[in-house]
Amino acid sequence: MNASRTHRFKDVLLALAAAKSAQVSLQRIQLQKLIYLMDVFSSIWREVSKPTSFEPEKRGPWDRQIQNAVDALAFRGLVIVERINIRRAKEIQSNYSLSEAGARLVIQIASHPEISEQLSLAHEIAHEVSRPHRGWNTIKRLVYAEPTYQAVRDSGSRKRVPLDNPSRNQTSELAKMFAESWSWTAATPPSREVFVQTLFLVFDEASAEHQLPNLS
Repeated sequence: MNASRTHRFKDVLLALAAAKSAQVSLQRIQLQKLIYLMDVFSSIWREVSKPTSFEPEKRGPWDRQIQNAVDALAFRGLVIVERINIRRAKEIQSNYSLSEAGARLVIQIASHPEISEQLSLAHEIAHEVSRPHRGWNTIKRLVYAEPTYQAVRDSGSRKRVPLDNPSRNQTSELAKMFAESWSWTAATPPSREVFVQTLFLVFDEASAEHQLPNLS
């Protein structure tokens, strides 16, 4: 089985588990954007880069492997697909959530410490998106404001978003500055919650200050 698709199986399950904790089902684009944010944060928080295949699309970063993975998981009964609406030949809307079998599988795989950490990070991200002043209808705008994606989009490049390249991951540079500043006043590293909250505040400011594309 394709390794990229396999790791996206896990990402889809963790994203939908986090969405379930936030009591939402995710639209296709929301699922893509949540996993993009998970990639952004995990590449920094764990200081481990992983291959990414997000490409700049008209609706923001999009990874075809995510859609392939969620379709395969739905076929296996691990994901529920609802509210299917075919608007045009290549524009299909639908909502995704974990089935009971999918939720049991997440509990099983989260027994691994590394995956448990990834799941906790996904929960933090979903919690931040769910805050009343944001909401899931703003997730595309937040992703457009993420510095690394914004730099690729503004350059007009069609190259993949370089989340796996520390020298080009601009959010990583922000995180380093945050960590250095934190170390000046605190003896222990910041919590995952504080780390995620701080970067989301940066995204909030960027989305307010920059003219973003029409997200309707």
